[in-house]
Amino acid sequence: MTDINFVAPSPPDPVKATQWAGQIRALIALLAGAGIVGGAWAGVTIEQITNWVTLAMWAAAGAGAVFTSYKSWKAHAAERAITVASAMASVQQGTPVVVTVTPPGEPNIVTAISPKEQADAPSAPNVVPQPAPKV
Repeated sequence: MTDINFVAPSPPDPVKATQWAGQIRALIALLAGAGIVGGAWAGVTIEQITNWVTLAMWAAAGAGAVFTSYKSWKAHAAERAITVASAMASVQQGTPVVVTVTPPGEPNIVTAISPKEQADAPSAPNVVPQPAPKV
């Protein structure tokens, strides 16, 4: 199964923010010269635009981190549901459950299946649930 992970947003690159601010400032100057934007925008400094661009970069990075964390959580839940359904179908059909053993020196990781997950798992058609065979 995949681990649920949170991808921390990286801080915005100040050089990129300044480059974008310069481009935006040039666009504002062009639009002000053409009479499209008013005088209020003409007084905006490059530092103010850099701050806005940096804030937008932080917001985009934060939104990306939240999105990737959500997708990771959904993938983990889907893999868990598949594992539970597979184990329950194996038990219901009477086929042996395969256990993977880790190499010597490493701890074995056992996935416990709760009674609620067992009850929610889809069952094999026309098969009465029964305990796993004793080995």
